[in-house]
Amino acid sequence: MNTVVNRKRTRTNQPSVPDSLFPAVECQRFGRATCFLCGRRLGSQICTEEHVFPRWLQERFGLWTRRLKLLNETWIPYRQLTIPCCVECNGTHLSALEAEVTRAVSVGPDAVARLAPHVLMLWLSKLMYGLLYKEGLLRRDRRNPCKGPIVGRGVLERFAMLHYFLQGARLRMRFDIRLPASIFVFSV
Repeated sequence: MNTVVNRKRTRTNQPSVPDSLFPAVECQRFGRATCFLCGRRLGSQICTEEHVFPRWLQERFGLWTRRLKLLNETWIPYRQLTIPCCVECNGTHLSALEAEVTRAVSVGPDAVARLAPHVLMLWLSKLMYGLLYKEGLLRRDRRNPCKGPIVGRGVLERFAMLHYFLQGARLRMRFDIRLPASIFVFSV
């Protein structure tokens, strides 16, 4: 995998976080105050919430009022499955990805199948990693916060490569080999 980025320099001559790969695992930066995608520290000016399952998908398939069972056997409404995201990643990078998938889904399965494979990989990666990230923010037992999150950092660490690939939503990436995923589209 080669990453093609324009590196902006800060006063300390270091690449700024949003314009380079964010090594979440190495930096141990996960949480409500960090953009899940680029790693930018989130203040009130740039903090947004990204829906793991996009709102258009929830509305189209009647999920807005439905609930999903989490790994700890509790339930959460789909509409509450949000993760911290900076304004730029949410409003620019992920928005462009969502727009492309939304258009294809609205046309039908053949249009989805014609999407570039890397687009589907990125979109599905956001769903997968987003669910894990959310479960890393939620307590396994709300009555006993000492028990830790539903998904520990170790799980997110095992998905570090998926997170690197997911950053292709905000950085141009070129794969020297075939796409690191198999994607099948079915009409159901």
